[in-house]
Amino acid sequence: MIHPLKTFVGTPFFGKYAQELTGHNMVLNNLIRKVISGKPDFAVYDFINGQ
Repeated sequence: MIHPLKTFVGTPFFGKYAQELTGHNMVLNNLIRKVISGKPDFAVYDFINGQ
């Protein structure tokens, strides 16, 4: 996965660190699970600094 925060690189997305930084965002988590399974998808979700 690509992410602008270098501290995310190499960490498990569903691990404690990444989940705390993303605010345990269920919309984002469901999107990532679907995309990882090989299915295309998109979502608009609220994040700490906007959409």
